[in-house]
Amino acid sequence: MAKEFDDFDRASRAENLTDEQQSLLGEAAAETSKANALWQQGRYAETETLYRHALTLHEQVGGADHPQVADALYNLGNLYFVQEKYTEAEDAYRRTLAILEKHNGGNGAETVDALLWLAETRFSNQRYEEAKQPYAKAVEILERISEGDSQRLADALMRLAHLHYFIGEYAESEPLYLRALSLREQTLGADHLAVAHSAGQLARLYHLQPQFGKDAEPLYLRALAIREKAQGEDHLDVAESLYRLADFYREQKRYEKAEPLYARAMTILDAHAQASDSDTRWMRSGYADYLRERGREREAVALEETWGEWNAYEDMLRAGIAKQEATLGAEHPDFATSLYNLANSCFFERNYAEAEEHYKRALFIREKALGENHPDVAESLNGLAKLYRATERFDEAEASLERAATIQRATLGEEHSDYAYTLEHQTMLAAGQGQPESAEELYKRALEIYERGSDAESREVAERLFHFAIFYVRQERYTEAEAVLQKLLVLSEKEIDVAELEKADYIELYIQTLEQLGRADEVEVLRQRVEKIWEAQERSEE
Repeated sequence: MAKEFDDFDRASRAENLTDEQQSLLGEAAAETSKANALWQQGRYAETETLYRHALTLHEQVGGADHPQVADALYNLGNLYFVQEKYTEAEDAYRRTLAILEKHNGGNGAETVDALLWLAETRFSNQRYEEAKQPYAKAVEILERISEGDSQRLADALMRLAHLHYFIGEYAESEPLYLRALSLREQTLGADHLAVAHSAGQLARLYHLQPQFGKDAEPLYLRALAIREKAQGEDHLDVAESLYRLADFYREQKRYEKAEPLYARAMTILDAHAQASDSDTRWMRSGYADYLRERGREREAVALEETWGEWNAYEDMLRAGIAKQEATLGAEHPDFATSLYNLANSCFFERNYAEAEEHYKRALFIREKALGENHPDVAESLNGLAKLYRATERFDEAEASLERAATIQRATLGEEHSDYAYTLEHQTMLAAGQGQPESAEELYKRALEIYERGSDAESREVAERLFHFAIFYVRQERYTEAEAVLQKLLVLSEKEIDVAELEKADYIELYIQTLEQLGRADEVEVLRQRVEKIWEAQERSEE
C-alpha cells in the first residue's frame, strides 16, 4: 500500500533543484524505502517516525502542496489505517486529496486511491453515511478515466454496493452489483474468481431480500462452479459457497439438497485444521442449528463438543508441522505459527509441559526471524503467559504480559484489538492474585478499545461483557454488574451469533444481580424467558 520515491532523480532534474535539495530528496526516498521494510515486519512505530521525517523533507524541498508531499501523506494514512487510528488516517487522506485537487483537478488515479482509502477509513470507523461520498466520487472519476481499466471500476462499484447493502439500502446496492458483475465478465472472463465474488454477493442479496423477486439459486451455483474450477474442490472458499447454497435450500425446505452440501462444507473445514476459528465458526454454528432444526440434537451436541476440543485436529496439526519443517525449514515464521497453534491445542488438553515446549520454540523462531519487537512475538508471549497463569507461575506470567504489551504499544498502538487482548490477560492475572482494583481498570481499558473498534457489535465483545459482569458479581458490586449486563443484553439481541442458551446464561446472571439489589419484583418476566429457552431446548432434544 505504500508508495516509493524511486524517481526522485528525474523529478529533481526536471525542477532544477540544488544539490542540497536533491540530497534531501534522496534521503527521503531512502527513509521511505526503509520504512516500507519495517512496516512488513510489523514495526509500526519506527515506520511512522521514518514516514514523518520523509514528509518533512518533501515539504522542505517542494513546499506543503507538492505532489510528493501527497504521496508521503498517503503512506502515513495507510499506516494509520492498519493500526485502526482512523482519525489520524482521515486527516492524512484529506490533506492528500487537497493537494491532488490543486495539481490534477482531483481526477487522477492517485485521487481514486486516496478516496477509496478515505471511504474505507470511514466505513471501518462506523461512519457509514460519510463513507458514501468518497466511494461515489471514486466511481465517478473511474467512469471518466478507466478506459482499459474496467476491472478497477468494477472493484470500486463492488465497494460502494457493499456499503449500501451493509446499511440496508438494498435497492441502491443491486444496480451496482449488477454493473460490477457485467464489467468483470467482460474484462476478466466468465470463469474468473472476481466474477464468482460478484455473483455470490448478488445471490446473497436476492436470497435475503425476496422483495426483488429474483432467484438466487443460479447465481449461487455459478459462484460455486467457478470456485471449484479455479481453486479446487477442497478450498475454504468453496466451503463457504457450499454453505451459502445449503442455507438457501434450507430456507426453502429443500433439505435433500441442503444436507449433502452442508456435509461437504464441514468436511472441507475439518481438512483445514489451521484455519482461524473466527473465520469458520459461523459455518459450524449454522450447521449445528440446521441439525437441531431437523430434530438431530444429539448430532449437533456431538459435533459442537468435537469442534470445541482442539484434539479433534491435533493429528492434522502435527502432520502439517512435520511437512512444514521439511519444506520451509525449522526457522521459518510460518513454521513458528504452526507450533504456536499446536501449543494452544496442547494447552486446552492440559498437556502443559508439551504446550510450554512449543510456545517457547515458536517464540524463539519468531524473535530470530522477525525481530524481538514484532507483533507475532507478542502473540507468543501471550500464549506463554496463559500457560504460566494456569500453572500458578504468576511472576513469569506477569513478565511475559508486560513485554507483550510493550511490543504492541510500540508496533500496533494502544487502540488495537490485539493490545486489548493482552490487557484481558493482565486482567485475569490481577483478579487471580486478589488485585480487584487493578483488574477492574484493565477490564475497562480493554472494553473501551473493543467498543471503539470495527467489531464493536460481535459475539466476542458480548463474551467480554459477560466476563466483566461476572467479575463485578464476584466482588459483590451489583450496581456496576447491572450496568454491564444491561449493555450485554442489548448487544446479545443483535445478529452476532449468540446462541439462545448463552442468552439464558446472561439473563440468569442478571436475575441474580437484581435479586441482590433487592429488586426481586423485576425478575419474573426474565425467569419466564429463561424457562422458554430451556423448554425449546428440551423439545429440540426429543
